[in-house]
Amino acid sequence: MGFSTDRADDAAQSVFLVALEALPRIENGKERAFLFSTAVRVAYALRRKQSREVLSEALDAGQAPLPSPDHLTDQKRAREMLDAVVGRLGADVRAVFLLAEFEQFKVPEIADVLGIPLGTAASRLRRGREQFHAEVERVFGGDHG
Repeated sequence: MGFSTDRADDAAQSVFLVALEALPRIENGKERAFLFSTAVRVAYALRRKQSREVLSEALDAGQAPLPSPDHLTDQKRAREMLDAVVGRLGADVRAVFLLAEFEQFKVPEIADVLGIPLGTAASRLRRGREQFHAEVERVFGGDHG
């Protein structure tokens, strides 16, 4: 949902800790929905926290081997561009858009996970796709495939 790898790892750990505590209350067959709805709430909380923090990145010298610097630079630029485009989506449509486009959820699953009506999920997805394509057009012009 637009976080760095380290933040995403922390968020995933938080989600599974919540799931562990809630395990007796999670209905059979609803595990996936529970995890994603929890992930959305954790992501919102992290975004709020992140906006209040001044972050400094420290180098992690313990990881090897690394991809080439050019490859890392290209990946970083692509990720930043995608994050910027997704970050410009309206807050009400971002979660729906990400669940549909990146997590391959169907609209009924999204509605269930987010606790919103089916029609609301469908309209937010439509608006999210429109906003995403408009932002891609704005940023890249006609140079995207």
